[in-house]
Amino acid sequence: MDKENVNEYERKRLENIRKNQEKLKELNLLSASLLFKDLTEKEKIKKKKTYKKRNIAEVKPAFKRITRNQAKKLQTNVENKIEENEENETDSENDNQLLSADEYLTEEIRKKAIIVDGHFKGWINPALIEKYHFEKSAKEAWENNGGGKYSRNNPLGEYKEKVKTVKPKNWSSAKFVASKLFQKNPNAYFYRHLEPGLTQNFGDWDENEKDIFLKIAKKYGCGDKWGIFSSYIPRRVGYQCANYYRQVIIPEGLIIDPNYKFSKWGKAIYCGNINNNKKKKDNKKVLNNIKEITNNNKNNILEDKKNKNNSIESNGKMMLTKNKNINENNEALTCKQKYDDNKKTNNKLSNGKIIMLNDNKALYNDNIQSQSKNKETKREIIEILDEKETEKSYLLNKNKTKGNNNKLIKNMILRSETSTGYSLRKRRKVNYAV
Repeated sequence: MDKENVNEYERKRLENIRKNQEKLKELNLLSASLLFKDLTEKEKIKKKKTYKKRNIAEVKPAFKRITRNQAKKLQTNVENKIEENEENETDSENDNQLLSADEYLTEEIRKKAIIVDGHFKGWINPALIEKYHFEKSAKEAWENNGGGKYSRNNPLGEYKEKVKTVKPKNWSSAKFVASKLFQKNPNAYFYRHLEPGLTQNFGDWDENEKDIFLKIAKKYGCGDKWGIFSSYIPRRVGYQCANYYRQVIIPEGLIIDPNYKFSKWGKAIYCGNINNNKKKKDNKKVLNNIKEITNNNKNNILEDKKNKNNSIESNGKMMLTKNKNINENNEALTCKQKYDDNKKTNNKLSNGKIIMLNDNKALYNDNIQSQSKNKETKREIIEILDEKETEKSYLLNKNKTKGNNNKLIKNMILRSETSTGYSLRKRRKVNYAV
């Protein structure tokens, strides 16, 4: 069939086959014609067929055998190609290797360069402190202007409810947040903003700006806190200083920072984390060595203690046997002494008991005598009481007789009074009638 009637899939397949054949010609592998089939441009497209299922055991290998001469040619070509690839890989590895400042820079440049540890150790420009009354340190500025915990989600450190504010056009969220931290976090403010009322300079740096940059780096160091660093350079922002430091000053060798390394083309690359990881690995090795030494010392100490304990145990057993014999002898002596002491105490107790019995008998006799005396006194008291009772009864009888006599006298008097009153009344009645 013609090329016009061929599908896109078949066209792509044929193009891929041609490309592979050209690559094989470059590698001199077309002599091994048994590896691949020679496909011509006039190859007919096979129609779809219904393939029957067949067992895996019936499948025959697709490649035929290769002669010895053909195999030797293939080996030589492949070995040459492998050597070329290895050389290319070594070159690429050498290209990817990073160089330190000592390896990349010359001695003259290194002598004139300012050496820095990657940290800025100063504070804001004193002229700005007097003008805007900044605090004396970053800690005081943060605490005296609201405080709170700083985080990426909450850079302002505030725990109040969020207030909707309008962000200016062409401003990022980081720039908008930094605009609110003028007094609280000056480093964040000056990293993206200038002093109020000034316009920012763009473009290349002047020599005056370059000289100011180097003076500040020599006095306070540099490598971080670019916002505070930029407060000394007029009309420049923190991220501009950081880019200028990375793209111009370090590649020129004006400042040597151990956190940066150089590629073959002179590009400065930040490797601070890599250096820290190496230091951590070295520290781990040192710690492991220390642990091994301490473990060995511990084992030696434990062995010495075991030996000492064994010797002490043997000596202790000897001492225990001696102490047992001594204790047995002491027990025998103590038993005799106790027996004699018990006898003496028993004799003393028997004598004391006899004396106590005699004393108790005397007390018993005294008690009996006292009881007899008490009985006699009781009898006397009873007799006296009986006499008094008889006297009382006699007096009562007398009083009763007197009382009866008095009643009779009263009755006689009443009767006489009544009789006289009746006679008087009769007389009065008679006189009135007359």
